[in-house]
Amino acid sequence: MKAHGALLAAGLAAALGWVVFGTQPEFPPELFGTRTWAGDFLSYYLPNAEYLGARLSQGELPLWDPRHGAGAPFLAAPQAGALYPPNLLHALLPAHAAFTALLALHLALAVVATGAFARRLGADAVGAVLAGLAYATSLRVLGELWSPPLFYTSAWMPVLFACVERALVRPGPRPVIGLAFSLALALLAGWPYGVAIGALGAGAYGVLRLAGIARTTRRAPLAQAATLATGVVLGAALAAPQLLPTLELLRESCRALGSLDETRAIFVDAPHQPLVFARALLRHGYNDGIPGLVALALAPLAFLPGAGRA
Repeated sequence: MKAHGALLAAGLAAALGWVVFGTQPEFPPELFGTRTWAGDFLSYYLPNAEYLGARLSQGELPLWDPRHGAGAPFLAAPQAGALYPPNLLHALLPAHAAFTALLALHLALAVVATGAFARRLGADAVGAVLAGLAYATSLRVLGELWSPPLFYTSAWMPVLFACVERALVRPGPRPVIGLAFSLALALLAGWPYGVAIGALGAGAYGVLRLAGIARTTRRAPLAQAATLATGVVLGAALAAPQLLPTLELLRESCRALGSLDETRAIFVDAPHQPLVFARALLRHGYNDGIPGLVALALAPLAFLPGAGRA
């Protein structure tokens, strides 16, 4: 209980710190002394939130966006976040205030979830708090404040990993529910690339942990594998109202899963090339929605035995 209280306090402190010191009346704030970071926010995310909030407040779900060219799908574009439950706040508050609250809540979520995952790996209360603050305040996460879907997705990734670990330790219905909802909410948050990379990491983690359990117990970890598989299937089913239209839009637009080239228009006759992201990762050491090379290098430490793993 002491560790839980410390994590909640750290998450609350991070959220309040963002509200008090990070935001300004002309939100978003002048992070790093430049407004160029806010280009997508001001031209895409903020207008989308205002449009979504206006329609939801009238009891309507916006399927179509009449503001772009001759019109474009709105529900099918995941970065609009039309089906992401926390975005209902846009129907209750002005877009600026809603974003301030949502970013604060997701910052707290990132701290608490990362700390909870660290606890499951064996960290003590202090280590868990440090892990949560280190992740939530890293440049990779804070640098996504201008792009709320990326930030929301980043906040859900440690939840996903913590749910995978719980399913491995205590398989059953409750871990299935946790895994399903964490995956679904991450998908609905609006940045499928981040979810894809996170899911690959969580999948690799799960497979290696299953192998370790099988080696230790000398039995096939069928219950754990069934819990993981059921959670993933249910999570995808919960997110299907967003995923299915997105996959249909993907045939027509490179913007469906996130822009690969800022010079491209919304609808282009060009193939979808995820390798663009991989090349940028290798060239720069980091890229949108993908952990940096340092994080990828440190990740295998989670598989060390005993104190080394903690």
